[in-house]
Amino acid sequence: MKIKLVVHEAEEGGYWAEVPSIPGCATQGESFEELLGNLYEAVEGCLSVDRDSSRAVDSVLDRPLSEEINMFTCSTCGTKENREEFVEEVFRIDGKHVLVDHIPARVCARCGEEGFSRETTERVRLLVHGKAKPMKTIALRVFELT
Repeated sequence: MKIKLVVHEAEEGGYWAEVPSIPGCATQGESFEELLGNLYEAVEGCLSVDRDSSRAVDSVLDRPLSEEINMFTCSTCGTKENREEFVEEVFRIDGKHVLVDHIPARVCARCGEEGFSRETTERVRLLVHGKAKPMKTIALRVFELT
């Protein structure tokens, strides 16, 4: 069986990849070789196990298209436990600070590290680079740790 993979270079180094035909099937690796090994495991796991009920299924296509598989693993502490929350982030764009509020995120239940989907990241990028007007302007106190 041939499966299309999309491989990306990770900003922090290494690689991450996704399988567009299998919703939620993604993995990462420090090297390309590690990534390929992890991809075999990820695809096999996604095709053979229904994660919600732990029963074997013939194909991931038997699942409803709207079902999302939680592939979250915290990059800080390694736990898989997380919760969905709306968060806010401050970005520095062209020397000015910009606050984006109400960002959907997966938040690690153990350490609080936030993770964002590709779609959310792209929406934020478009917002802060002038594709939308801010809903309000606020004063921002700035501290320097010396």
